[in-house]
Amino acid sequence: MSITMQQLAELAGVTRSAVSAVLNNSGGSRVSPEKRLRILELARKTGYVPNLAARQLKGIPDRLIGVITVPSHMGIMATLQAEVISALQRADYEALTTQQTDVKHILRDFQARNVSGILALGQIALPEEELFCPYASCSHFTGSVFDVSCDLAAGSCEATVHLIEKHGRRNPVFLSIGDSPGRPDELKFSGMVRALRDKGMPAGENNLLRLPFSHRQDISPYYVADKIDAEAAVEQLIRRKADAVLTGNDFVAARLLPWLQSAGIRIPEDMALIGYDGYSWTPFASVPLATVVQPVRAMAETAVGLLLKRIENPAMEMPGPSAGICPVFLPAASCGCACGPQKLIDGIAETLLTAP
Repeated sequence: MSITMQQLAELAGVTRSAVSAVLNNSGGSRVSPEKRLRILELARKTGYVPNLAARQLKGIPDRLIGVITVPSHMGIMATLQAEVISALQRADYEALTTQQTDVKHILRDFQARNVSGILALGQIALPEEELFCPYASCSHFTGSVFDVSCDLAAGSCEATVHLIEKHGRRNPVFLSIGDSPGRPDELKFSGMVRALRDKGMPAGENNLLRLPFSHRQDISPYYVADKIDAEAAVEQLIRRKADAVLTGNDFVAARLLPWLQSAGIRIPEDMALIGYDGYSWTPFASVPLATVVQPVRAMAETAVGLLLKRIENPAMEMPGPSAGICPVFLPAASCGCACGPQKLIDGIAETLLTAP
């Protein structure tokens, strides 16, 4: 059972008000540095837990951050959320996490719980008229409304440049699932186009293969790669004489790989294959899969750092959206490179570290 603040004060040989000032980080307290360290050390050793109900009645922030994320089974968002929680804990904050449903209801609940700030992960629009505390937003792709995002175009551009310069590929194709590319695929394809044009090579619709996909409105093709018509994709790639293919995510690349091999296409000798996102299982594909690693940890740390700055200085001017954090291309056998050692994010097995 946790001790009380009064008992903690008696152990430290100080008054209860001194303990309260130290634990609440009161800037006006006159507690000496030595006593402050002693109080904090005793609080840690004894496992002191503050009375949150009493703090809320007094209107004292609980060093609690409300985190809203989109309902998703996608590993990128799951890893982003885990990294955000870790970054908050390193800064001595706790996270109150929930999935997006009724945003206004969630904000009212956060307000009742007296959160110090709010962090929105994914494509979530927070109604400004309902906001009552500092906030920040973070998404796994670039957008005009996010404070922190990932520059998806930069990732596919780097991968395409690698294919051209290191492996002499001249006819890469971007494989997009659906009759028209969604926003993330549009950004990734634009990066391929940029790389081709920068190298003085033709670029356009011939480099984009749209693979039709019939699915329910509430289910993204991202999650059902096993339903993709990989056979049709292989036929189209052969017809276009593609010598490299960049897919919108690692799942599609993994689905495509055995179909290419069944058609007698050697990976990477006849056709290079590159995924996107950087899942931890990519080295274990039948041909280790080259991929573009999303910088999940850097995104989380940047978003948390920005939010804490806004909490510490509520009057600070809200900056415009940040430029997206650049992903890192990770070569492997499927693009024609030798596989080097790869490290996982500490404690997280979903995605790879941004730098091998």
